[in-house]
Amino acid sequence: MPIELTTGTVARIRIDRPSRRNALDLAHLGELAAAFQTVSADPEVRVVVFGGVGDNFSAGADLSEVAALTDQAQARQYFLGVAEVMAAIREAPKPVVAEVRGWCLAGALGLVGAADIAYAADSARFGLPEIGLGLFPMVISSVLVRQMAWRTLSEMALTGRTAGAAAMREAGLLTAVWPEAELVGAVEEVARTMAGHSAEALARGKAALWRMAGRHFSEDVQALAAEVAALAQGAEAKERIAAFLGRTAGRQEAH
Repeated sequence: MPIELTTGTVARIRIDRPSRRNALDLAHLGELAAAFQTVSADPEVRVVVFGGVGDNFSAGADLSEVAALTDQAQARQYFLGVAEVMAAIREAPKPVVAEVRGWCLAGALGLVGAADIAYAADSARFGLPEIGLGLFPMVISSVLVRQMAWRTLSEMALTGRTAGAAAMREAGLLTAVWPEAELVGAVEEVARTMAGHSAEALARGKAALWRMAGRHFSEDVQALAAEVAALAQGAEAKERIAAFLGRTAGRQEAH
């Protein structure tokens, strides 16, 4: 099952594609958005925990699908799929807790940034590698620029360098960092605490916090998706993505 969804007072949504490090193609993005809409409408659900199956949160975009896009309209639709998931997380009337372990790359940072609380294992690694592929994290920057320290975001986006969980906590993306063995328990504790509160107060409070913080990105994403779609259809991005996919395929054959 591409997206794992379990409901209850604390619902859990997990990207279930561990063989691809939970990379996101358009179909998975659509299923993620639908899963958040499902839990949003379920009166039993008070809190949502969001993570990935296996050792990683998500490697971000499925580059094999990005490479197969044939025009800017298709590319724009793909990148707007990321925006739809971010919007579904932000607009859910239930608090969303991101549980991050392993790799969290590219578009996946935007999904973490859209969550209300984000806990990570101390071994987790974060990165915005798009620049090395002739792309740029346009759409997710609409959330990250409102969430992270500007200098950290700028360095990661413009250099493609990765960073550890402690640095992401300092930059504002993460709420807290836990030893790997303690992560699940810490997430469970905060989820159960919130689940014991008034559902109406949680919903109104979450909406008010986002509104006061000015973290409304819907007006940005259409233009940003068009920008990255143009990059994705450019000759340099196509060449760099093909080279990356070739190296990845070579490493898999070697194993």
